[in-house]
Amino acid sequence: GQKMDAALLRVELDRLYVMWGLRAISGLELDGAAATPESLAETGPEELFREAVAVVRAQTELSAAERKN
Repeated sequence: GQKMDAALLRVELDRLYVMWGLRAISGLELDGAAATPESLAETGPEELFREAVAVVRAQTELSAAERKN
């Protein structure tokens, strides 16, 4: 139960990170329309979505050295 809740929360947080952290997506179409951060989060390829989450997190989170200070 708790593991499932934690996994669902993580998915929702990742979706919010992408929608908040990406301004635009160029060169990608989803279902015949230009991709947006929202459409990537909703229907985009999982691997691309995970890559976007990783980039947003890397750009916005503190590094280990920054956290230490």
